[in-house]
Amino acid sequence: MGIPLLAFIVLRRNKRVIDLMGKKEITKAESEEIFQLKTKYGFLFSGYDARAYFWEVIIMYRKILVIASSVFLSSVSPESQVLVVIFIIVSNMFLHIHMNPYSTPILNKMESYSL
Repeated sequence: MGIPLLAFIVLRRNKRVIDLMGKKEITKAESEEIFQLKTKYGFLFSGYDARAYFWEVIIMYRKILVIASSVFLSSVSPESQVLVVIFIIVSNMFLHIHMNPYSTPILNKMESYSL
């Protein structure tokens, strides 16, 4: 579970700069910080609300859990595997509906439909 955890740590350490993106007036130094952060790690938080800056990590963990349940539950019945995967997806759907993590409503709708 190393890469998603590392991504979360990097995002958490840079939360101050991510929060600066929502400000209307920023200094030149802050603008440079924002540019550098977006260049390095923008793929992890672009498109999400500032309050859901970590949402890409949630998506990574969802994928890991689905794959892990398929692999590690292969010795049990297929029905059990399906139930575990359904539980993972439904819990993620409720979390998504509660958070609405994307910056635009259409992206939130599309993600809701895809779950």
